[in-house]
Parts: sequence; C-alpha cells; structure tokens
Amino acid sequence: MRFSGRILVCAALLAPFAWLACSDDDSAGNPASSNAGDGAAPMPTTTASPSSDSGSGDSSTPGDGGIQRGPVTLDFDPSGNGDPISAVWDDAKKTLFIADNRNNQIWSWTDADGFKKVATVLDDPAADDAGRTNLGQLVELDDGTLVVPRFGMGTVGAILYVDPTTGASTAVPNIAANRKRTALAKSPDGKLWGGYFFQPGDGKGVVTRIELDAGEVDYAVGFEKPVAALVVDGKLLVSEQSRSGGIIYSLPLDGTFEEGEPYDVFAMVPSTDALTEGPNGSVFTGQFKPLADGGAIQIRQAFPDGGVRELFADAQLAKAQCVAYDKTNKRLFVCDSNGSTVRTMRIFPID
Repeated sequence: MRFSGRILVCAALLAPFAWLACSDDDSAGNPASSNAGDGAAPMPTTTASPSSDSGSGDSSTPGDGGIQRGPVTLDFDPSGNGDPISAVWDDAKKTLFIADNRNNQIWSWTDADGFKKVATVLDDPAADDAGRTNLGQLVELDDGTLVVPRFGMGTVGAILYVDPTTGASTAVPNIAANRKRTALAKSPDGKLWGGYFFQPGDGKGVVTRIELDAGEVDYAVGFEKPVAALVVDGKLLVSEQSRSGGIIYSLPLDGTFEEGEPYDVFAMVPSTDALTEGPNGSVFTGQFKPLADGGAIQIRQAFPDGGVRELFADAQLAKAQCVAYDKTNKRLFVCDSNGSTVRTMRIFPID
C-alpha cells in the first residue's frame, strides 16, 4: 500500500532551518520552541558535582530507596576515556544500559552499583576507525539481548547483538559494511527497525527492517540522514537530522513506499538526535550540535500535535546525543559527552 501522508511544512516554517549544511559534523541554528501538550514542564537545573565511580550522587531523597532523580551529573568511566553515546532503560531490572562510543563497549548503571562494564562488542582492532568505533542507538529485546548498530564511518558498519550476562556478541549476517548506521528501534511485536545513509544530503538514506538471523531489507527510502528511530503508538518515528534543520517523521509499520514519497511529520526539531518515549505519546530527543545562532544545546520534548518545548534550559549541556526515560521514577537520563573534555551521564527529574 502506498502511504499517502504528506509533509505540511510551508516555506515560512522551513526558512529558519535553511542554513543547515548536510554533513556528519554540521552545526545548526536554534529556532524558538513552542509549548504544547501536557507532558513535563520546562524547568531549570543546576549541575551537581561529578559523582564517584559508584555512580552515587546528591539527588536522592531520604526514604526513596536511594533513587537519584536529579538534577545530578555522573562521571562516566572516570578512570578511562569512555564516551557514552546511547542508552536504554530496563524498568524491570532497574538498569540503564549504555553504549560506549569510543571503546566499543556496553555498560550498565544502577542506583545501587553505579557504572559497570558489561561487554566489549566485537573487540576487533580493524573495527576501530581512528580511535572511534561510533556505536549507535542501543535497544533491548524482550529476552534481554542488547542490539546496537556500529556507524563505522561508512567502512566497517555493522549491527551487533550482545548477551549482557555473558558479554558474548555476534554480528547480524548480510549487513553491508559501507553504510552509516545509527538508528535502531523495536516494535511491540519484537520486530527491529533501523536505518542507514551514505552522505547527508544525497537523498539516499533508507529506513530498514532487520532480522537478526537474516539481515536487513529496505523499508522506506528518500531520507538524508536518518539517525534515530522509535516506535510509539503504532507509528515508526524517524529522526532526520539534516533535512530542514531536523524533522521527526512518522511512518506506519505496515506500508510499502515509493522512492521520494513524502512522509507525515511528527514534529520539527532542530538537530534532533536519539529518541525515547515520554508520557502521553510524547518523545524526548537530544541535540547533535550547537546551533548557528549560538543557542545552547537543548533537550526537547515533542508532542503528537507537533508542539515542541525545550527542557532544562540552564543545564549547560556539552553534546546531548542520547536520552533514556525511566517512567516509574519519572527521570530522564542524558548522555552528555563530547568524548574529550566532557564524558558524563546526566539525570533530570520529569514532573
């Protein structure tokens, strides 16, 4: 079936984003956000002193079982050079799983035990591209298996699944190595969705379906830089980082698409990055790069009606690529790391 949705974006709306260049290291501009929906309200935050290696901080409330809701800043791999790039929260295990972009590793974090290394993903020197392995969006399957794409700078791309108990990892077969991958999502029926691109702006970005034992097949085409995916309320949301400054598209899960076909827009979000589901059908997203007008790095919440609001305006984030939401304790985890001077995990309360 052909999906008949159309992007309803007028020239006036696109104008503030027209400056965006299409490259892997773009900077971006900061249009004003709107307030919509009934999710988390914007709130200022202060940065707590970095925690110890155990992950302990000063944001716990007496009698809350030691749950850190923030705002607090936790050192990631304080004795090494780790670079947190993506994360997923397991509510049953009360555990945050984190992909380390620099060391090709998966870590875990809990309120009780802090950060711990779980696995090294395909420990192969050939996979290390100039010291950067470039892992992508981390997801967890129903059986606890972790799956993560490797960006690979377009030369050693892969999709990997990891047993967090044994640390064993395996590559999904039939994955073309020359494609740049960061997006990965799981739908409630257990299906995996991903995406790849070659050069931002070339219109050859593709959203895919992934089978762990068979590889991937193209699902929707005509994108530029699909960097993240998320299934919410029966729709596949896709973060397009370069087109018009940043768009979150909304696709059905049962369609077939003609090349270049427009897709419905969930929200316009500047320099959008990883996605995590928030309350009431909303999504939280980070920001890839500072914007051209000098505005600060922001965490944003986007709503099904297209509204977007900025959160934690005073957080002074360095590079907020990853977000993960703990709905039980109403807190948002943010990988705030530029891989060099800042390598932290931030926690913010969502009330």
